[in-house]
Amino acid sequence: MKKSLFTTGQFAELCETTKETLRHYKNIGLLKPEIKEKNGYQYYSQRQLCDYYLINTLKNTGCTLNEINKYINNDEEADLRMLLENQLEKILIEKRNIEKREQVIKQSINKYNLMKSYKVFNDCYVTYEEEEYFIVTDLKDVGLNSEWMKGINDHLKYCEENKLNIEYQLSYRA
Repeated sequence: MKKSLFTTGQFAELCETTKETLRHYKNIGLLKPEIKEKNGYQYYSQRQLCDYYLINTLKNTGCTLNEINKYINNDEEADLRMLLENQLEKILIEKRNIEKREQVIKQSINKYNLMKSYKVFNDCYVTYEEEEYFIVTDLKDVGLNSEWMKGINDHLKYCEENKLNIEYQLSYRA
């Protein structure tokens, strides 16, 4: 059975990519043409379509080309599942960070709008706002700054672990 071989241009078209991308992959040792003729012509095989699609899939999960290269060119049995689980963990952390930033921005916009509506700051009045909750950490008899900072850090850690969206504003009363 004769192998189906493709020039770089043909292979790029099949993969819906560019020849420049394939050259880059070749230069970094990620995906090299299977056959190199004496005249310098290089050909990719039909089997390498699967290799390209694996590379593309891993790229779409957020893997760097370096990580993909280590996985593909690993002499030992590489664990695809571990690579994907690591990517999932990175994405979940990034998602949580984006959600926190979104919440801070929304809260800041709401507080900005509230402050903007106040015409005179010296007047006293009552206004209805959405229900708020306060998380209190009792820091009784804290003598050292380091103990106070530890209490504050414990407070923030508690809020984060319990998925309490906060704007990282701290207050205290004597």
